[in-house]
Amino acid sequence: MKFAIMTHIALPEGKDPKQRLEELIEEVQYAEALGFSSAWHAEQHFTRFGIGSSALVVASHLAARTSTIRLGTSVMVPPLHHPIRLAEDTATMDLLSGGRLDVGYGRGGGNFGYEGFDIPREQSLERFKEVVTLVQNLWTKRDYSYDGAYYKVCRVNLVPPPVQQPHPPVYIGTLSTGATMEFLVSTVPRLCQHVARGRAQYPHVPDPLLPLPAPGRDPGAGAPGGRGKPALVVRYDHLAPHIPGGQ
Repeated sequence: MKFAIMTHIALPEGKDPKQRLEELIEEVQYAEALGFSSAWHAEQHFTRFGIGSSALVVASHLAARTSTIRLGTSVMVPPLHHPIRLAEDTATMDLLSGGRLDVGYGRGGGNFGYEGFDIPREQSLERFKEVVTLVQNLWTKRDYSYDGAYYKVCRVNLVPPPVQQPHPPVYIGTLSTGATMEFLVSTVPRLCQHVARGRAQYPHVPDPLLPLPAPGRDPGAGAPGGRGKPALVVRYDHLAPHIPGGQ
């Protein structure tokens, strides 16, 4: 088991944004000194709930101020990005950090930034799938072409490529619908088998809230085998001085 820190980079009312980002740098440097495995921050738009609107710009600066801790996005929202730009930026960030980038994707909660970017929320799933697929193929294939519902590329070569091979680790976060989980299990080999094994070994543990594919159906069948990929579990905890009379 490895431990990490995660933040939305919230900006309390009256707080100076530059000071908040300097505090983030100190937090990540301290986590590195304590031996934490990684530090994650979220992409947010149009809200003081988080000022990581340019998540990879923040990550690049953190990479310059640290040396060993891995840096992850929890999460970036692919439908709000052009896939070629996202592939280029993540590859460049991976290069600058010496191969320390972890890429976390999600569709965002509610309308998130969709209205501000003038993207219909009902397109989020299909755009999400297209961008995630495009970025992974741009990372790994030469003379890559794609003709989809929202994006088209023709014989593109990514320069520079990512340092990590075949590409940086990818994590997909999902909370709202089973559609993202369906996409996840269709792209991660052996996930259904691991879930079935877990259900058999721990029958007293409730099933996930999100539905998995129907029993007997394995969208990952025929994909390369091997050990299961690591799972990322996020838990929010608040550490504060003791308040008299409080818990």
